Amino acid sequence: ESDAAVKFFAQAGLDDSFPKLLEDYSNAQLPICIERCLHNRRPEIISESHAECVTCALFDEQENRIGAAIPLISRDTIKGVLYVSINELFSGGLEERHLLQEMAGDIAFALQSKREEKLRFEAEKRLVESERNFRTFFERIPIGLYRTSPEGKILDINPALMQLFEIEDKEELNDINVTSGYENT
Repeated sequence: ESDAAVKFFAQAGLDDSFPKLLEDYSNAQLPICIERCLHNRRPEIISESHAECVTCALFDEQENRIGAAIPLISRDTIKGVLYVSINELFSGGLEERHLLQEMAGDIAFALQSKREEKLRFEAEKRLVESERNFRTFFERIPIGLYRTSPEGKILDINPALMQLFEIEDKEELNDINVTSGYENT
């Protein structure tokens, strides 16, 4: 986020540790694995949690576990961090790490897509409002206005100009080319 605040979207399996972890995050105390992950922009694997993670809120739950912090990167921007704690007996090897990286990439892509969808929706909403404001202005202004194509065909005319020229239907303007009334100089 632009304010650099850490936000939580999901939590699973942390039980009593989650409130403490949330408190640490809100006080800008990130676990070492997440700090390294954000700084280096690459996955950070902690296999010696008993030595490196003593200040982490999850320390008590890390016995015989390996921690992995994987950056959620989309369009060269870190969107968040996926943290996974795995029993060291099931930690596997390179293939499992690649799978976690792929999953992190998918999550980052989904977050970016959701954000872009929201921005597009907001832009479309502003465009509709802008068009409505223009149409209201165009229709209600007591000054005659019209729009033409580059070739001089009348595309639109407001009620004030229709009244001024006593035009009852816009269809009457289909054959008029506004450039034909000007002399070439």
